[in-house]
Amino acid sequence: MFMTKTSRLLFAAVMFLILASACTKKGDPGATGATGTANVMYSSWASLKMSYNTTDSAYEQTITADSITQSVLDSGLVLTYIKYTNPAGQTQVESADTYMQTVLAIKSIQLYSYVYDLTGVPFRYIVVHGGTALGGRVAEGSELVQGFTKEQWKAMSYTEVLQRLGIQ
Repeated sequence: MFMTKTSRLLFAAVMFLILASACTKKGDPGATGATGTANVMYSSWASLKMSYNTTDSAYEQTITADSITQSVLDSGLVLTYIKYTNPAGQTQVESADTYMQTVLAIKSIQLYSYVYDLTGVPFRYIVVHGGTALGGRVAEGSELVQGFTKEQWKAMSYTEVLQRLGIQ
């Protein structure tokens, strides 16, 4: 028999709805991810394993740091820290630059201590990629983030750096 134009449209609409509803997939919602700041990477704490180099008269270690790229070296920031217990029994976190020379290279951090063997001391680094606003403006020239120069970032306490970069 002959279908009217309205019947054909109604039939097509019903078929579309059946097919569309058959293709939907529902599942449980995923877990909420941790809050963080884009373009900031940091290592976990790891104990140093320095070795003495008689040629340089220094304790040395090279840390693999894949997040250090040429772009980071050119316009970003790398902060290095050590953690220790002071004589009063309190845990302290300080810039590693206070106790050793840090030399940055693509994918690595070279550590040189001319006085102390820091083997066993926990070490961590934070990499901030340049050119990204992190809760503030990115300035031209010597300013990196939020109007602070690299030297000002390095002079901040560990707690302040974590706070400003949104690291938990």
